[in-house]
Amino acid sequence: MGAALALNAGHALHRWWSYRRDGVTTTAEFSHRTDGRRARRVYRYTDAAGRSHTYASKRGGGELRVRYLPHAPYRAVTAVTPWRLIGLVTRALTGAALCAGGIVGVVLSVGD
Repeated sequence: MGAALALNAGHALHRWWSYRRDGVTTTAEFSHRTDGRRARRVYRYTDAAGRSHTYASKRGGGELRVRYLPHAPYRAVTAVTPWRLIGLVTRALTGAALCAGGIVGVVLSVGD
């Protein structure tokens, strides 16, 4: 359980760092709203090669700052808030602690 928690949060942190380090930031403009149970606001942005892509979000205004990786411009993200980052770090550390505690518990019980 701890390993899964740590790996999941670690992957999310790695993605955040990759987009922050290598990502290209651009402005996406509001295009339209989707209908249905999971209504979203759809934004349209253009990558460095001039191709148009969309990004769906639950919130936002007329414009939205998005960041994409040059090798995958169709996959954009918005900025991570400090609270979200703190949550990811906390989840990774908690998962690592649970995993380490489980390993120590197994090792100590082997001698019994």
